[in-house]
Amino acid sequence: MTPVTLVTSQSVARSPQTDAEWRALFDELKAGLSLGDFQRKCGIGLSRATWNKYERGIMGLSDDMKAELRRAVGLPVPVLEAVTIADPDAAVYRVGTETPHTVIMVGTLTPVELRINGTVTAMQADGHKMPAVPIGMARRARMPVVRPVASKAQETRRERLQRSWRDVIEAGLKTLEGGTI
Repeated sequence: MTPVTLVTSQSVARSPQTDAEWRALFDELKAGLSLGDFQRKCGIGLSRATWNKYERGIMGLSDDMKAELRRAVGLPVPVLEAVTIADPDAAVYRVGTETPHTVIMVGTLTPVELRINGTVTAMQADGHKMPAVPIGMARRARMPVVRPVASKAQETRRERLQRSWRDVIEAGLKTLEGGTI
């Protein structure tokens, strides 16, 4: 039997969208760690020099760096990265004229019937349902990361102060703990 395995889903919707959000994720993961410890903790493979340049603001995040941060917190991989496991000469079919919202990669030589209606099931030629495997990515234990949601006005105020979200949250907590609000 051939399993149906979900490789990725909603990677864009669940990933940071702005440079500031990516920076907040990096800062959260690296908090109090040396770059070497950060790499070991998160399973990061790119060089320390590359991450040092990003940390100091000399360079932006590359797609590879974003992929490593995604893996470190258990976010799904983007579709373009997920399909790299396909044979480069694979046939690609499109059903319908609207923007495709589902990509199916068939990796079996046995005849199968696919049923797609929100979920994907595969049936053997004799009508028996094939087992479904709910996740296909090797996942590390998810590190706890909290991302605050701010209005555009709050983000503008924070940028004007030239402070990180870590600074803003810390100041807010100290104010609340001191009972001054």
